[in-house]
Amino acid sequence: MRSISSLKTEFSVNEKGLLYSLTNKETGHNYAGKGGLWRIIYSRGPELERMVCADDNTPEISEADNSLFLKYNSMCDCEGITLDIMLEIEVKAVDGDIKLSAKIENDEDGIVVREFHFPLVRKCNLQPDQRLILSTAGGERYQNPLNAVRSRHTAYMAKDNLEVRRSTLYPGGAAVNAFVLENDREGLYFGSHDTSFQFTLHLLAADNNGLIPMMVKYPFIKSGEAWNCEGYVLSPYTGSWHVAARKYRKWADSWFTPQAPLKMVKDMKGWQRLIMRHQYGEVYFRYDQLEEACRDGLEVNIDTVFMFGWHQGGHDSEYPDYVPDSAQGGKEELKKYIKKLQDAGGKLILYFNGQLIDTNTDFYRTIGHRISVKKENGSEHMETYAFSGNGTALREFGNKTFVTACFGCEEWLEALKSCVDTAIELGADSVFFDQLGWLSRPCCDPSHGHPVPFMNIMTAKAEMLRKVTEYAKSKCPEMPVGIEWLSDVTAQHADYIHNIQKPEQSFFLDWFRYIFPEIPISDRGIRDETDIQRRVNFSLLKGYLSDIEIYRCRKTIKETPEYLAYLKDINRIRDKYGRIILNGSFRDQDFIRLDNQDVLASCFTAGDELVVMLTQSSKDKLSAQLEVPGFELIETDGLNSRRVTPTGNDSYQVDLGEHGFAVLLLKKP
Repeated sequence: MRSISSLKTEFSVNEKGLLYSLTNKETGHNYAGKGGLWRIIYSRGPELERMVCADDNTPEISEADNSLFLKYNSMCDCEGITLDIMLEIEVKAVDGDIKLSAKIENDEDGIVVREFHFPLVRKCNLQPDQRLILSTAGGERYQNPLNAVRSRHTAYMAKDNLEVRRSTLYPGGAAVNAFVLENDREGLYFGSHDTSFQFTLHLLAADNNGLIPMMVKYPFIKSGEAWNCEGYVLSPYTGSWHVAARKYRKWADSWFTPQAPLKMVKDMKGWQRLIMRHQYGEVYFRYDQLEEACRDGLEVNIDTVFMFGWHQGGHDSEYPDYVPDSAQGGKEELKKYIKKLQDAGGKLILYFNGQLIDTNTDFYRTIGHRISVKKENGSEHMETYAFSGNGTALREFGNKTFVTACFGCEEWLEALKSCVDTAIELGADSVFFDQLGWLSRPCCDPSHGHPVPFMNIMTAKAEMLRKVTEYAKSKCPEMPVGIEWLSDVTAQHADYIHNIQKPEQSFFLDWFRYIFPEIPISDRGIRDETDIQRRVNFSLLKGYLSDIEIYRCRKTIKETPEYLAYLKDINRIRDKYGRIILNGSFRDQDFIRLDNQDVLASCFTAGDELVVMLTQSSKDKLSAQLEVPGFELIETDGLNSRRVTPTGNDSYQVDLGEHGFAVLLLKKP
């Protein structure tokens, strides 16, 4: 047995390189299942996914300076074929972490090493109450990791007889390059602290022996080429998931530089999102109704209109040929009514798409076909968005087809800059780019001048967004740039994020919010008055901006009077404590202790001030004992049935009726 260790962690392999110990020395729990640490997927001719497993190969193992070195000078695949592939793995114990790196050299003629699955923890030994946190769209949390994986059967699309898989791709799907298996006492952190930001799949597999968590990278190295990657982290830790989140933030501090907050964003509580004309041609709002729509929002103290479908083609059509609607007077009339909205006390966010190119546009015919993302076979990656109104044919058979722009092409940067110019010319207060945080597919077009396949396309996307943001602020220093979808590598170059909706039972945006509390993020999915008090309370509790999208952006909030009345009450709280809730830092429950887990709670800090918020919607009445050590109570506030009663030094009894919402403002003495 070969071992390395620190005060907190032990890592050991046997003579075959199988993982025998991945142990939290503070608790004694060992996650290792005595399996191999890696898999390689390679192609030969038409066979694209032949596999090599660590379990079938034996390395040379050496030790030095509390590090292990596992070297495979050649290897056999799962069918016993010997391959001239060299793999060297280095494992170090650093503080409480196990840090790993790998190098692969492919000297086998006629093959491509496509994938590297590493590190694997086969038969991962979880405690019964350990959960899974992934970072899709900012965060997902599953109470039973094995069930969460086994529920993802593919019918006949994959080898489910061998293992069932659940995965999310970073960046662009996953918001951070880490995932966690955790309970309230301890956990196992998987991280890739890799500043290349190459595609990394967070993959969890389930076979007959249990759970296999791992990461996957895509070297695609041909014969005679080499690839290496550092920054893998395995870390058994003690404490709650917040310990894992702080590990990631500590690393991110080496590269993550958020935007300095602009006044519009600091003042913003949310927006009304409106589709002017839809893809199928129907007009929901005219330019001359912008002022009226703005006044509807001002009823709830939301002064911002987020305008989709403002151009002649309508929403999700004719991108990037944005031509103001000639039937409504064109550019000059649009400018006039944007100015009227602003004179009425409003602000306007102007929508553009950040990567879609409509194949039925002049741009596509002249430029877009050259700069679009290509697949391995040379065909274009295509996407469709099947919107419909009163009919069914468009929904069933489709209307518009798009390719996606490759972010290795400077022509697309010029197109995005042109969008900024249009927003400024029309007098918009902010420019927004849809999908600029979302996944871009790896491009295989060698004429673009990037590696093929382009596994760092999201790095290029983030760099292009940085240039677009700098360009916008060089032209108009107070103009915020917003994007859709959370991904840390792109989020740092945006002023706010319009997030996406996920199923409530698994959504756990707290994960990203805690790691990056300075990023303003919207809620999404409140489209009507269903369960309105609970949902709006939850949004305030987490400090989200309000994305008002009545009937899927086809009406204003005036059409939902219950929502209007309640959001007006909520925004009184947002206004009163916005300096802390909206412009401070989300700290989850860092500064508090609460004895009733049926009561939802969060806290935000700014300077020496602390806001604690509590709510519940599950019972007619609930009570909780709250402790906030080290802070003095200044005042309380809230909504609905609630009462806060001091019960001693730093402690309070909080009584909440159904949908009750309590706010405590405290300060360090």
